[in-house]
Amino acid sequence: MSHFSFYNAPLIETASSEHELSPGFVDDSMMLTIGDTLEECHVKLKDMMERPGGGFEWSLTHNSPFELSKTALMNFPRSYRDTIPGPLSLDRPNLDGSITTSLTHPVISYKYLGVIFDPKLCWTLQQTKAVTTVAYWSSRIWCLSKPASGVSTSGTKQLYNTVAVPRYTYRAEVWYTYLHKPEGANKTRGSVAVTNKLRLMQRKVAKAITGGLSSTAGDIMDVHAFILPVDLLFCKLLFRAALCLCSLPSTHPLHALVRSVTRQKIRQHFSPIHHLIRFAHLNPKEVEVISNVRRSPCYVPAFDLVIPPSKDVALPFAILTNTMAPVV
Repeated sequence: MSHFSFYNAPLIETASSEHELSPGFVDDSMMLTIGDTLEECHVKLKDMMERPGGGFEWSLTHNSPFELSKTALMNFPRSYRDTIPGPLSLDRPNLDGSITTSLTHPVISYKYLGVIFDPKLCWTLQQTKAVTTVAYWSSRIWCLSKPASGVSTSGTKQLYNTVAVPRYTYRAEVWYTYLHKPEGANKTRGSVAVTNKLRLMQRKVAKAITGGLSSTAGDIMDVHAFILPVDLLFCKLLFRAALCLCSLPSTHPLHALVRSVTRQKIRQHFSPIHHLIRFAHLNPKEVEVISNVRRSPCYVPAFDLVIPPSKDVALPFAILTNTMAPVV
């Protein structure tokens, strides 16, 4: 995977101004432009692909021609009043000197790095995908957890936590907003609808683990199954993601952005990073990052490691150690 970083480096460096962005990961790349109108953004995208040192020139020099049929275009209008332009026309030069002209039509959804984007960034399709995923795996787990010849209770729980949970919580820090009720508000805000749907699916798994009755409350079965409720599970994942963002090194592209988010207090138009920092109440300046220490393969510890065979043998050693070197 590290070889792609060197191979795609010129393509990732295509952006030449603060209104252009060209990120990429392994063999997936994206070009993003910012402008006053969508027509202006289309002109910038066309220039990023066709100019010297752009996307098409990289594809020729690196023997990796773009498949124009796989190219997707998505518009992100600021409001519904913005005029949506037509398809984007691209002129791709070929090795024989000819030019291939293609029209890229806008799409209403696109899956990039496992996350489904939409023009309004509402993440509705991604949330629907998460509900569909947990419904699929809950039904599979239900079939495997038959009382007579199925998986054991501990195996069912482990299957759910290790397979189903990572599947439907993938990139939750992007599309999930924590449940909260602002002061003076009557309704809970956040991803309420998808949380309620996921609770129903998890209740089916908890019932398979505990063997409870259908009339048993879902939160009661979560406690007896020893699995986190859906809202607390997402809170755990969001806090972990926020902590990772606050501990990024200064060489990371998001380092400056995370620190600017903590300094500036905004009232509306929150981004996923704003939601994460606001939820976790973390300040990057107060997070201590401990660097890894490299050791030689011939490293020998300065202390002896002794593991007694039983508790009865370990007790006298513990008393002797506490007597000689008491811990205060």
